[in-house]
Amino acid sequence: MTRKSLTRTALILSIVAVALVARWRAAVLLPIDYDEDDYLRAAQLYAAAIQHGDWRALSEVTWNYEHPPLAKIAFGVAIAALPPAPEIPPQGPLAPAATSLPELHLARARGLSVIFGTLTVWLLALLNPLAGLFLALHTSTIKFTSLVMLEALPALTSAVAVLAYERSQIYIGRRVDGWLALSAVALGLTVASKYVYGIAGIAILLHWLYASRMGARPSSRPMAIWLLLAAAAFSLANPYLWPDPLARLAGSVRYHVGFSRSFLVEVMNLPFFQPLLWLFMWVPWQPMVFPVGLDPLIALCAVLGLRVLWQTRPLYVFWLAAALLFLSIWPTKWPQYIMTLTFPWALAAAKGAETVVWPWVRRRWL
Repeated sequence: MTRKSLTRTALILSIVAVALVARWRAAVLLPIDYDEDDYLRAAQLYAAAIQHGDWRALSEVTWNYEHPPLAKIAFGVAIAALPPAPEIPPQGPLAPAATSLPELHLARARGLSVIFGTLTVWLLALLNPLAGLFLALHTSTIKFTSLVMLEALPALTSAVAVLAYERSQIYIGRRVDGWLALSAVALGLTVASKYVYGIAGIAILLHWLYASRMGARPSSRPMAIWLLLAAAAFSLANPYLWPDPLARLAGSVRYHVGFSRSFLVEVMNLPFFQPLLWLFMWVPWQPMVFPVGLDPLIALCAVLGLRVLWQTRPLYVFWLAAALLFLSIWPTKWPQYIMTLTFPWALAAAKGAETVVWPWVRRRWL
């Protein structure tokens, strides 16, 4: 390895270490958050099936059916080796955050989220170290990849789907290469963890159509196979659907449509631009965990970097645009939803810092 490559490797490893420490600290210090009891309860049910080797039982878990099960199964795998704890009682959507949860199970499940979140930073740091550093320090991303929530796994797999698509040879030949197949499988796993992260797949399709209009003339056959592979991966990774796929999928979707019109969403009455507000603020609810946040600076850099990102990597602008458009239209606007776009957001911020902010600082002060 050359000296330059060794330096880059050391830099990336340092960024990964920062991401790991920040997420581990948050996992230790953050109080129990809303929905952690729901997802840990689901993990307990899946863990019980795994402990008894009853794989059919994976399809019989209906608790928290509105979300696909893969991330909850991953939590179940993480806690399956631990001694069983009393089953967490079910709570309604209006219930406050739990005051206590089985400590070992909570710590193990949060630790899995930390690993997934750190791996996502590593992938972005490979692409652009400064972007990786921004994602490592982004307080909302730290929080939601340190809890027993569904965000960390689909954030990772959606990044894999986009990066693998970008590396594929779809514009050169008509065959499906390994990278495109990996992209499809990763997208299927993404949607099998949480539906909204399928926005990454919409971004890929938009970019493919854009490339077609710009003269690349990619064949439609590989993308059709990509869609079929993604659908197959989604089905295989979603045991909840196995007994009655269409009816169960329809019921899950109906839940989200109904919830978006629920009293809780209506009383919150968040504006259509609320996702942008979440992006421009650091986590305000746990000042002891996040006393200072770079999120507003990252957001400013991201806005300044959008033009350069479009010129160099338009795929990630499609990702941002698709996510922001959906989140502005969809009535439910919880802060964790911005996790669908913090990967390209950090990349845009790095472009803004490199091409706008740093040259301005150098001209004015150096």
